[in-house]
Amino acid sequence: MSLSFMPLKSVKEFNHAKNIVKDNGENFFTNLYVGEDILNTWINRGQIFSVATNKSLFILRLRRGFWHLYFLTNDLDIFSDELSRLTEKLNSVISTDLLGQARGGETDDITCCFREAQFNRYITLTRMSRLNKPAESITNSEWFAELNDVHAVDEIINENMDPLCEQIPDIEEIANAVQNHQILVARHQSDVAAILYFERTGISTVLRFWATRKKYHGLGFGGKVYERYLAVNADAKRWLLWVRDDNLKVKQIYQNYGMNFENLQDSVYLWAP
Repeated sequence: MSLSFMPLKSVKEFNHAKNIVKDNGENFFTNLYVGEDILNTWINRGQIFSVATNKSLFILRLRRGFWHLYFLTNDLDIFSDELSRLTEKLNSVISTDLLGQARGGETDDITCCFREAQFNRYITLTRMSRLNKPAESITNSEWFAELNDVHAVDEIINENMDPLCEQIPDIEEIANAVQNHQILVARHQSDVAAILYFERTGISTVLRFWATRKKYHGLGFGGKVYERYLAVNADAKRWLLWVRDDNLKVKQIYQNYGMNFENLQDSVYLWAP
């Protein structure tokens, strides 16, 4: 079986390929849960390539120096072999996310396939949540990032986060988030000292990134921007976030803010040549 990499041209093309996989097998396994609007944005930026095999569809997103892999398959018996052929063809770092219950669950067989294809677990993130009694939200326009802060936000995120496991946004995504009032900041004079990047959907708010510029660590800017996040989202009923299992200090901070661990994990696996 040879692999042919093709740029994905449209969401319609993706849906057609997805339906072929779903209709030609009794089971269906995937780790692709992004909405069509996000997928369309990636396609328009030329970041997405698709690879069709006998029983699977692989979606590859070009990130900063590596590939992020999404998959759809209906036959796990040959899936690990297809993965091995894929890695041989790419011959570069590949990252993928496997969602599942904290203690075993639906991803166990999928995990075995990735291990057989020489992927290794890199890090695990656990989801945390908090139910909130809604109150009146408080909004101050000075709390939000402005368009001229985009590069500062990008610098702070990249200074503190690991691109291999934390889905770091590109400049265009950050600019869109700024325009949609999804990034809060705390400033030291004219300098952006800390940021908090969140998404709001209905009654739920999801914290994506919370970080302080390294030279301002320990000076209270991180706590200030988090308090602003609480105020802006006081009317939300559910708060969600993902935290790395090895980040013990941050996990304790979130628990102090009333966040609780759920039984859902994201295991990040890597393949490297």
